[in-house]
Amino acid sequence: MHSIALAPVAPSPVECFAASGTISRSQAILPLHVLLTSLVAGAGVLLWMAQPDFERLVYPACLLATGSLFWILWTWYSLRKNLFDAYSLFIIAAGLFNAG
Repeated sequence: MHSIALAPVAPSPVECFAASGTISRSQAILPLHVLLTSLVAGAGVLLWMAQPDFERLVYPACLLATGSLFWILWTWYSLRKNLFDAYSLFIIAAGLFNAG
């Protein structure tokens, strides 16, 4: 078990990138996740302002929910290399309930 007080200070992400010259998997996924989340939130705000016929948006919303489920599972698997732990099983159950 490591002591937080005695553990050496980890270099900042900028130092890690400059030192190694490569981008880790988590460093590559995080900006994509922020971009996709921002696009979905922006589209939601624009649709709220436009006041469209919401019945026509049910199918695209289902596709978005299913795509989000696959995105969450893919990123979790790519970072952890495991789909059978508590978090991923909860996400699968929630996705089947909400988007399935």
